[in-house]
Amino acid sequence: MLARVSIFAALGGFLFGYDIALISGALLYIKEDMDLTDGQVEMVVGMCKVGAVFGTFIGGGLMQRFGRRPAIASCAFMFVLGPIVMACSTEYLFLSFGRFITGCGIGSSSVVTPAYLGEMAPAERRGAIVSLYEVMLCVGMMVSGLVDLACAGLPEAWRFMVIMPAIPGALMGTALFALPESPRWLMAQRDTDQAFETITRLRHNTLAGETPRSKEARNSERDELELLNLWTEVEHELADQAAAQEMLRQRRLAGKSGTTSPDSPSEESKDVQYDNLAQGTGGAIEMVEMEMDPAPSTPQSVGQQEREPEDPITVTCLGCRTSKKLCWSQTARLMWDSVKVLWIGDENRAFRFALAFGCFNQLCASSSIMNYAPLVLKEVGIESNGHAMLLSSAMGGVKLLGVLCFMFIVDLYGRRTVLIVGGFGMGIAMVFLCIAIAIKSWLLVVISMLVYIMLFASSWASGFWVIVSEIFSMQNKSAACSTATAVLFLAGAVADTTFITCQQLFGSGAFLIFGAVAVLGAIYVSVTLPETMGKSLAEIQALMAPDQGSKEPWYRRIEIPFYGRCYETLEEEDGDSGNQPQPEGSVTPQIHTSA
Repeated sequence: MLARVSIFAALGGFLFGYDIALISGALLYIKEDMDLTDGQVEMVVGMCKVGAVFGTFIGGGLMQRFGRRPAIASCAFMFVLGPIVMACSTEYLFLSFGRFITGCGIGSSSVVTPAYLGEMAPAERRGAIVSLYEVMLCVGMMVSGLVDLACAGLPEAWRFMVIMPAIPGALMGTALFALPESPRWLMAQRDTDQAFETITRLRHNTLAGETPRSKEARNSERDELELLNLWTEVEHELADQAAAQEMLRQRRLAGKSGTTSPDSPSEESKDVQYDNLAQGTGGAIEMVEMEMDPAPSTPQSVGQQEREPEDPITVTCLGCRTSKKLCWSQTARLMWDSVKVLWIGDENRAFRFALAFGCFNQLCASSSIMNYAPLVLKEVGIESNGHAMLLSSAMGGVKLLGVLCFMFIVDLYGRRTVLIVGGFGMGIAMVFLCIAIAIKSWLLVVISMLVYIMLFASSWASGFWVIVSEIFSMQNKSAACSTATAVLFLAGAVADTTFITCQQLFGSGAFLIFGAVAVLGAIYVSVTLPETMGKSLAEIQALMAPDQGSKEPWYRRIEIPFYGRCYETLEEEDGDSGNQPQPEGSVTPQIHTSA
């Protein structure tokens, strides 16, 4: 059951990669057939990422309103509709609109599918199962190039290229009937019996030499314990997030009136409540209990029907309990409030890092290189469309190799070191790419591109998702990941819609600009991000607290791979400061160098 769920849901990753990469081969024929200008080409390519920005919030809203399984089916609908619109297009505006619809599916899938896989997988296998999404994304990129090559000889070949993703998209659409709903969502809806049944079906296994009776007893005890733990997590998450909404509501009321009413808490008490909320402590839960139920409910014994409350309520993932179904405007308001909590709360340092790193991740042209690779290769002497598409497909294979490499090195050398080395390496690869284009050497262009994609895939591509999954608390992770993903796609849209323009303005020097962005991203990581390898989630979130940042000037925290810090501390520069008496309570700065 778990294998079927994983493979089925990972189709979202496959379609993500396929739809992103297919345009690189199809663009060769679309540009010629429709006689597109460079600006129109940029729009056709970039609209996919623009749609993905909106798709991240569409996916989050669908999950909150209808559940994970209907959200996956909705993503599939967009994956089918987008290619059909593109294949039927007669001008670039309709083609761009089809790309926008497909982008909405990509953005929704990037939020819904990993969340669904993470909630369905057991804790001991969650990392491997969630990483299947990224692996399938790379497989989709590689397959799209091969399919484009196979369709190259057909009349109006690009129409066949762009409609092919509708086939796996239709298969993904059967998720509504083939996949179970997430136990976490079912528990939030107070459907305890169905949640227990889903857990039992997912965790059903047999040990060697085990009798049916002993297996049933062992599985039943384990599944009930997992159900109880899940109920506890959901209750705390709902309470913390409902407290956030109440805090923001009180602040809005106080802002409108200009004074604090006798019935509302004072500004000082609200700050205390907010501090407790952001840390997930009992203060937030206590505030919710006063506003809501006098005592939290407990899961019923399995097999017993829960008694319906006199005033039925709907519980959303944001923890809002109301007597009527939330409309879309209310859902959007709750999501926006969650983002405001992140921006001003105790996790603001982590949130701002995720947004900034998402910008660096895409503004270095990491996805644009793959989208425009055939056009760049044709400019340096590769005349055959088939050869250009084959080399583009090879980039998908190299990216898959890089993702697999990342899975081995990230826990060996550490997240921070891998990201810094990757950023500087990408900058060097861009320098060679700039030289290769200037001297019109197609072989050096291909090698530079492949090295760049390999470095990106083995560091920033997967590293972004790992870091984002670690630095946020459970109650804020959903809103933080959705917003960071939206910014990631927005930066990608900017890069895609300006790539050709930058080449026209700066020539091969445009790639030096992209390389400089990668190096600046590596410096930003070295200055801002602590090492998270081997630490618990609580320890990581404590390191990312606003008051835990280094007090040294930023330029003294820059590290170069295999060298260490560019600047030593003031004490070490003095030479004999180690013999000087230290003031009481002072701490000697520690120097951490990269191996």
